[in-house]
Amino acid sequence: MSFGDIIKTFLEFLAVIAVITGFVHEKKLIAFENKMWAKFKARKENKNKNAYQNDKVIPITQAKPQKTETASKLADSINEDAEAIIYDINNRLNISV
Repeated sequence: MSFGDIIKTFLEFLAVIAVITGFVHEKKLIAFENKMWAKFKARKENKNKNAYQNDKVIPITQAKPQKTETASKLADSINEDAEAIIYDINNRLNISV
């Protein structure tokens, strides 16, 4: 017998044992399948609910106005980061500005 035949025989033996165990513990197996199916359905329903909630549009009356001070600080931070990146690129390429 070759190594492949030994592995095949071993897997067939395990399959027979699994089938016999399934017949003996059929009620437990069915309960486990039902529990897993319920979890799967609940997870799928939650994903669908979240997808529909994300599509909802907030009325203008509920929207909070943005503070301009925060926006200007963010813009300054972005400009500083951009300047630092450009400076770093210029240094790596040995370009004088």
